Amino acid sequence: MEAILENKTGQGLTARFRDWLLPALVLAAAVYVLNGYFMPGIQIALAMLLAPFVFRVKTPGSYSYGYAIAAAAFLVLYYFLTVTVLLFLSTGCLLLFSISCRSGRLGILPFLFLVSISPALKYAVSVFTFSIRLELSRYAALMLNRIGMAVENKGAYFIMPDGYSFSVDTACIGLNLFNTGLCVMILLVSFSQLRSKKDLGIFPLGLAFFATAILLVLTNLLRIVAIVLFRSEPGTLGHDLIGMGALVVYTLLPVFFLIRWMIRRFGKTPQESQEGQPPAFRKSLGITLALCLCLIIISGFLKQRDQLQVKDAKLEALVLPGYSKSLKEDGVYEFLKPGVLIYIKPANKAYESDHPPAMCWQASGFRLDEISEQRFGAATILKAVLKRDQATQYTAWWYDNGSEKTVSQWQWRFSKGEPYRIINITTNDSQKLDSLCRRYLAQKLF
Repeated sequence: MEAILENKTGQGLTARFRDWLLPALVLAAAVYVLNGYFMPGIQIALAMLLAPFVFRVKTPGSYSYGYAIAAAAFLVLYYFLTVTVLLFLSTGCLLLFSISCRSGRLGILPFLFLVSISPALKYAVSVFTFSIRLELSRYAALMLNRIGMAVENKGAYFIMPDGYSFSVDTACIGLNLFNTGLCVMILLVSFSQLRSKKDLGIFPLGLAFFATAILLVLTNLLRIVAIVLFRSEPGTLGHDLIGMGALVVYTLLPVFFLIRWMIRRFGKTPQESQEGQPPAFRKSLGITLALCLCLIIISGFLKQRDQLQVKDAKLEALVLPGYSKSLKEDGVYEFLKPGVLIYIKPANKAYESDHPPAMCWQASGFRLDEISEQRFGAATILKAVLKRDQATQYTAWWYDNGSEKTVSQWQWRFSKGEPYRIINITTNDSQKLDSLCRRYLAQKLF
């Protein structure tokens, strides 16, 4: 009897070891290849808190190599495009495959969760909704004027009736709010499916994603109105409470009822499959190890290749008289003289990140106030005030290909001919900044 118990205990330990071995291998590879991709913040916290509720087996007893195929496909795309989000998605899909090998099909919800916590989503929201943010501020001012509050809008800041200049948080579109809203929407879907024992297909989930995004934009419009109305400065308790209250009332409650309706209308009861045993452990281990090695080798090769390549030959040869020149990370060149700092960021492909100055300055610890568009002749540029501790700087930037100047993401990404670089000028005097902008807007640098 004791021998039987020992045998069963040993088999149980072996099974548990096998269940955890594959995810552990993938996580180890992820830490290596994605080092520096994730910054500490709300995305990491959301991933850790919500993952146990989202990674739910959709079809017990049914096993698939779909996520392994997706991991390989994203890795191939990463090799040719060198976009880090593809490496992240490849690693994420491989992790989902390693989990599903012993548990069963996970469905598409965990993949949507990976997309929601990806830094690429935060980047896309920050960059491609910048014009939407300015429009939201303009409409907020119109709404406040309709109720008798004479507010003047200047881009991302407002001039109050008493002359007080009030700046709305540069993340007024809710960069963290956007990620949080989508993640909580996925959590609501997961709980609703678990409670009703019904699953939603790809089309209803896509519709829920789209509806949540639209509601988040509307939520941020009403949030800006409330913030300006009550003069809730960024960093105050009132500012945060207004943001959380707006998220709950204008996004999460409508989404909750929308998901309940979708479950009743489109939900399907999953059928437990009797297809047989999970894939052989040796086969699953072989696939996981092979893809982990490919992740490590390809990512290492591409990083080494990028370090050796000249990213932008014309920028490397550029000289600005009177400025010292030095090379920074990612091919960015710094031109410096007393009182003036110019960053010129190299040309990028349409699908690549362009290191927008607003995000880079925030990452350096600065707060951006009074963001606005300003015209200099035929050109439109973006200007902002940088603040950190007691220091105040003035900065401006635009995209420049020599003959054309623009602040439009769509124009620089999809124009043909000479590629665009970012010109970012920073000084300690606003009049000096305007003078420098006029000078370099009139020049053909490339």
